Amino acid sequence: MANNGRTAGGFDTLAAARAMEAAGVERRQAESIAMTMRDAVTFGAATKADITDVRREIADVKAELKEDIADVRREVASLRVELKEDIAGVKTEFKSDIAGLDNRMARLEVRLVKIVFAVAGGQAAIIVTLLKLLG
Repeated sequence: MANNGRTAGGFDTLAAARAMEAAGVERRQAESIAMTMRDAVTFGAATKADITDVRREIADVKAELKEDIADVRREVASLRVELKEDIAGVKTEFKSDIAGLDNRMARLEVRLVKIVFAVAGGQAAIIVTLLKLLG
């Protein structure tokens, strides 16, 4: 075995290989199995530092998400204000357009009345002229 004894992960490869040999496993196979077990324990297990790093990363992501959510909420609030202002502007324009339309209709009514009186006056003049010619 290339690495006899304990490893950094705390797994004793020599003891594991000897236990397997005592159980009837050939020495080369026992050493290979012990090394594989050591690698699994050493490289597959998370350390406290790993867990601390992951927790720190999770906390950082949570903080970023909270900031992003706060930014989105501010943007939505701003858009609501802009939308309300736009709606108020459209209402004002609409009321102004209606008032302008009312004024144009009133002027049109006055012009129509003038035309009606002009036509009636013209008809009256024609009738008077015809009566003079006939009478």
